Amino acid sequence: MDQQFLSQLEQTLSAIVQPNSAGLKEATKALQTTFYKQPQTLPALIHILQNNNDDALKQLAGVETRKLITKHWDALDAATKTQIKASLLQTAFTEPKEIIRHSSARVIAAIGNQELESGQWPDLVPSLIQAAASDDAQSRQTAVFILLSLLEDFNTALTVYIDDLLNLFSQTINDTASLETRSLSAQALNNVSALIEEQENIDSNQAAKFAGLIPSVVNVLDAVIKADDTTNAKLIYNCLNDFLLLD
Repeated sequence: MDQQFLSQLEQTLSAIVQPNSAGLKEATKALQTTFYKQPQTLPALIHILQNNNDDALKQLAGVETRKLITKHWDALDAATKTQIKASLLQTAFTEPKEIIRHSSARVIAAIGNQELESGQWPDLVPSLIQAAASDDAQSRQTAVFILLSLLEDFNTALTVYIDDLLNLFSQTINDTASLETRSLSAQALNNVSALIEEQENIDSNQAAKFAGLIPSVVNVLDAVIKADDTTNAKLIYNCLNDFLLLD
């Protein structure tokens, strides 16, 4: 990686996150007219997300990375893509701060949806399903969060994993170590239900298995209400409303 290019990009992004930055306008212009037109900006942003010491800069890098995936991902060589995917999966599960883990997770999902549409990265979903069934609570939560982020884009390439996802979320929605994992699982099931319904011929077994999990979603709603978690309560309530619209 060109270290001078990386340093210039970091300095430019720093002007965005610093309050009352006098160089904000110039920095924004430089990003749009210079950096964001170049494919090498994509791996540079991911490097910043993974290695910078400033959490605000990391989060901004994550947001900007997602914007550039559809524009520049296909321009990267295969070796660079492979390295990026491996490193993102590693840092998403080892990063100590949840907000940064989530930033990495959303980048993984953005790349994953791009790759899955063209039949690439076939081991992504199976590896996430495996991680979501691990003995480590944080790994389970991170894996479910990435899966939810993937499902939120409603990528029909995920249809082949419906059975595996239903089996997984039937377990994680009852996770005894993390109410957040249970909430994420309920939200993910909402997206799985949309995939089930979108099929030309709805699989009756999948529909029945999903219907059997609705009481578990109700239990999650009850749990988050008792925990005074208004954010997740609203999210789960919205899921249950969506269920009412299913055929």
